[in-house]
Amino acid sequence: MLKGFAEYRHNGGRGSLTMIGSGDREPLTSLARSLDISDAVEVRGPSFGGDRDAVLRGCDFFVVPSRFDAWPLTALEAALLGLPLLVTPGTAVSEAIICRGAGISITDLTSDVRSHA
Repeated sequence: MLKGFAEYRHNGGRGSLTMIGSGDREPLTSLARSLDISDAVEVRGPSFGGDRDAVLRGCDFFVVPSRFDAWPLTALEAALLGLPLLVTPGTAVSEAIICRGAGISITDLTSDVRSHA
């Protein structure tokens, strides 16, 4: 996700990326620095309840990066807050998200902002 976001930013894309989750944050932070996007990336630890909701409410959409969860709980939480979901065909929830108008399926897996204009 960071490499794709870096390509997007370097091609003129705007915005920021907030990542929430467990695990070691240092490799992600280091990668963001090496890709020269650390000013547009925030790597947070786990967030739950009101803290998580506050972070999500500050976002314009939610990217569902997992292909391994049948129904990623984070996607459901984001959808309950009214965030549109961005999914890819490989995501387990893609078909249900599209059928219910809860998000956008990205089938052209490129970060080239010119191809999405």
